Amino acid sequence: MFENLLSPIKINKLTIKNRTAYPSLGVLFSLDRKLNNRYYNYFQEIAQGGAGIVTVGPVGVDFIGSGLLTMAIDKDEYIPSFQKMTNIIKKEGASPWIQLFHAGAYSHPMMIDNKTPKAPSKIYSSYSRTEPDEMTIEEIKETQNAFVQAAIRAKEAGFEGVEIIASAGY
Repeated sequence: MFENLLSPIKINKLTIKNRTAYPSLGVLFSLDRKLNNRYYNYFQEIAQGGAGIVTVGPVGVDFIGSGLLTMAIDKDEYIPSFQKMTNIIKKEGASPWIQLFHAGAYSHPMMIDNKTPKAPSKIYSSYSRTEPDEMTIEEIKETQNAFVQAAIRAKEAGFEGVEIIASAGY
């Protein structure tokens, strides 16, 4: 039934050692949006467990959409710390992937310097208990560009795949 589970798989030009994947989980090991030794140790243990893909995330593409507690890759200065992460994962034989996100209406104002969250619609969020500001077309384009720039940084940092979270009201 699972005869292919532990066999390699090719995704475009990328060969993954098996068909298991560790998903992105918001472990929130820092209060400053940056990676630290707790993250490095955690993902090293995960990669040692044998997954073919290890997904790091969620990782914010801008401050208003991710806040203080989530890792971020919205600045070039974050690339070296993510390079260290991808090297750790690759050393254990796994393929490092990243999950990029923008929380939209799910951003909690207290996590974004008490600013009002931005979302495509001005619809109250029972999760963040706030009504976001409706994004202008220009703000939507800025957010799209933030995803593009984050993906470029992720590639430079050594990630081999990018996942975009687009669920749960985001």
